[in-house]
Amino acid sequence: QAYTAGLDWAIIADVDLTTNPTAVQEIDVTGLSVFQVIVDRIVHTASCQRVMQFSTNGGSTWFSTSGNYARTSVDGILTNTASIGFHFTSAAAARSGNITVYQPGGGIEAEVYSQAPSELVQFLASTDAINRIRVFGGTTASGSPTAGTMTAGRIQVWGWR
Repeated sequence: QAYTAGLDWAIIADVDLTTNPTAVQEIDVTGLSVFQVIVDRIVHTASCQRVMQFSTNGGSTWFSTSGNYARTSVDGILTNTASIGFHFTSAAAARSGNITVYQPGGGIEAEVYSQAPSELVQFLASTDAINRIRVFGGTTASGSPTAGTMTAGRIQVWGWR
């Protein structure tokens, strides 16, 4: 779907992890052509990165294998990953980040912009529409959630159809 001038962003999710601690937070993004995921001062019980993965079948399965995503360095070199990082240094203390996802449809791969290293991340695993995301503590290399819980901070998702 093409951008429509004057189209307002809508809040899709606003999760307060202080009152709702969880190991993994899933959010439905069905029908969104652009969405922004903000992790704000998320504390985790383990030292890890805050990361995100995609599903195209409502969360029945997740793209969690190295090569499903690839970070593009400033030199244009792709590095395969198993998830998308909001930041790249493991820590239990509060960490923040911002990722914007553009999925134009029509067989075109979704493009992802991560504010953390100011780099493009490509979603290489599918051209199907992303309809669910999950945010958790882990690493971009492993693709699996780290044992522990997100105990404070906020996850917000904004988007437009």
